[in-house]
Amino acid sequence: MTAATAESLSAGQLGRALAAGGLQVRYQPIISLPDRRVVGMECLARLQNGDELVAPARFIATAETHGLIADLGAEVLRQAIARVAGWRRQGDGLAAVWVSVNVSPLQLADPTFLPLVRSLLREYSVPASALTLEITETVATAGAVQPALEALSAFGVRLALDDFGTGFATLDGLKRLPVRMLKIDRTFVSEVATPSRARAIVRAVIALAETLGLYVVAEGVETEDQLVVLEQLNCLAAQGFYFAEPTETPELVDLQQGIRRAPTGTDLATLWRPEHDATVLAAARLLAIRPSRVRDTVVALSSACGRRMGLSAGSNYVTRMLSLVHDHRELVLAGDDWAARVPGAADLATVLADGLPRPDLPIEVRVVAAAAGVGAVLRERPDLDLASCCEQVVAGGTVDDEVAAVLVSVATRPVPIIGIDTVLDTAEAYHSGRSGVEERMRALLGVTRAIGSTRDMRELLRLAADEARAVLGAASLSVERWDRETGVLRTLVNVGELGPAQVVFPADEFYPLIQFPESQRLLTMGMPHLQSVNDPTSDDAEVGMLRRLGKGSCAAVPILIEDRLWGRMYATTSPDQPAFEARDLELLTAVAGVVSTVVVQAEHLDAMARQAFEDALTGLGNRRVVDDALTRLSADGRPTALVLLDVDGLKEINDSLGHGAGDLALQVLGDALSASVAGVDGGLAGRLGGDEFTLLLPDHDLLAAQAVVVTLQERLASQRGPTVSCGVAVAAAGPWSARVLLAEADAQAYAVKRRRRGDRRSTRTANLDRVP
Repeated sequence: MTAATAESLSAGQLGRALAAGGLQVRYQPIISLPDRRVVGMECLARLQNGDELVAPARFIATAETHGLIADLGAEVLRQAIARVAGWRRQGDGLAAVWVSVNVSPLQLADPTFLPLVRSLLREYSVPASALTLEITETVATAGAVQPALEALSAFGVRLALDDFGTGFATLDGLKRLPVRMLKIDRTFVSEVATPSRARAIVRAVIALAETLGLYVVAEGVETEDQLVVLEQLNCLAAQGFYFAEPTETPELVDLQQGIRRAPTGTDLATLWRPEHDATVLAAARLLAIRPSRVRDTVVALSSACGRRMGLSAGSNYVTRMLSLVHDHRELVLAGDDWAARVPGAADLATVLADGLPRPDLPIEVRVVAAAAGVGAVLRERPDLDLASCCEQVVAGGTVDDEVAAVLVSVATRPVPIIGIDTVLDTAEAYHSGRSGVEERMRALLGVTRAIGSTRDMRELLRLAADEARAVLGAASLSVERWDRETGVLRTLVNVGELGPAQVVFPADEFYPLIQFPESQRLLTMGMPHLQSVNDPTSDDAEVGMLRRLGKGSCAAVPILIEDRLWGRMYATTSPDQPAFEARDLELLTAVAGVVSTVVVQAEHLDAMARQAFEDALTGLGNRRVVDDALTRLSADGRPTALVLLDVDGLKEINDSLGHGAGDLALQVLGDALSASVAGVDGGLAGRLGGDEFTLLLPDHDLLAAQAVVVTLQERLASQRGPTVSCGVAVAAAGPWSARVLLAEADAQAYAVKRRRRGDRRSTRTANLDRVP
């Protein structure tokens, strides 16, 4: 393969390459930093042009200019969705990943783009949540694409803001845009390993993402130094050549970096609680009053060793927290032995005092003790480099062999040092996201603001749930309705980091309560509950659900409306977050109380919609619904059959048997009409008023419409319903007039009614190949 030149491909070259099947998709893994799992794959287009493989920068502009971007983008989408469908069928380590595809503004402006996305997801049986579409800040701020972005988000597709920091997005834009992910541009990541403005920008973006509840991915990670700093800044995910280059076969990529053997001994992650964070952070702030290069080095070295050993996300977090107070002996807190209230702190003090290896102690303690030993050498010999200090500690025999091997490995290259103030600010922001109750309670105002922000019922619930999730610091949150008759919980909306099979607005996400005793107790007795995968006392069924969703813990509280149990709010944490605790239930209950007002308003809007668009007696669509449907179908030029029905003798029924009998006859007819369109894509049964009804049958010709009418009449006869006189008008594909089609069907129905000779089920039809 020859080296690619910098020249863009011509339209002819691009067309020939596409026609020859030269479009290829390469996949680059997106890695969750806390646990090193592959969570996504960015799909990168490549074009085989003769002997060279051409990058997108050389053909995308040409494709956009010459009208080829729609076909090119559709093929990339098809390959990406087909690939993720294959991974899901295999059920291996890539079964839960999403695919991330870049889209251009021309694609988003194309009215066929959303139908294309929907059809591909349906064709390959892939949930919308498995697809992420990446847009640039410039695209996102273009007002013309806003409706498309809103529609994609409502459908469940995730949106990511690519190359964040290089465009023109504003904070107000981020508030309005339905994006769920920020991708930090590689130009900032490339300089993050050294103290710089780039590092400050990355830190600010991560903090912003945490505040807004957005998932953040660092692009272009190429070195271990960059990775270490990103981890210390609590970046959630990353991608780049450090992990893997874009490849056609990501299934074969080895993502294991550095030493990856399971550490021996117990760990402290299962014992750590949010109150331990508060204790450590308070003590660390006292220590940080005096700046110390040694302390900064110990914190950075502890994090690097823990990461290199492949510790779990929880153990890495505890290691970092203990390293912040490794020199706690300098603290003098009168009458308060704070170290006794923090798991591992007493063991750490013992190891540092004795100077002996203790392979039986928790791994977090041993890692921090080794790093503290290096700090002690550095304090005595500030002229030595880090590698020499590590060698002295290993030679002195004060650390066990397992940690010693990692220490030597890490010290072979410079360890990025971040000031203790920065580390503390980051840790406190993370902690306050879960435990700053006062601040979070003030954030409840965001939920109440959401109530007045939209008149759409589903969007109202989504906004309120999103605000509630941000207030709680939860990974995901669901609002679920209790169906008392069937004994199931029906999910209305999911927000946040969704599980593999979850979508924002699920059509068929049900949970039989008989399978979940704790949930059943909540809804029958109003008792909130907490469950955690690390708590042996948690219910097996609830823990199984958490594992399927890829979560660490959950908190559930009832939603009450006028003292009636309406449903529940179900929040989860990710595996790397501290588990929910009893004190979180108080806040969750307060949030549920606010959300209950949203539910009331949503149900009120739903009732208003039914009054505005439904016939109260039959439950069919009213005249407004019929007119709107006809307008849409005629605008699309979609072939449609319209059946207009008049009830025979309704006045005689009312006069002889009473209006109750007349109403019952109309209700029987309404049920029969609903059954007639049950299997018709886009079909509609409506009541125009009085004794006039209609059926809209898209993609039906004359014979098909007649068959529907015959079946309808047979159903009415079997149920002793009223007889009807029908007129049928048919418009073929192409331009047609809704007004003329309705008038022709009306004329046919009345002609039949006037000429009936005792047979009130007569039907006459008219076929309009083209209605002017």
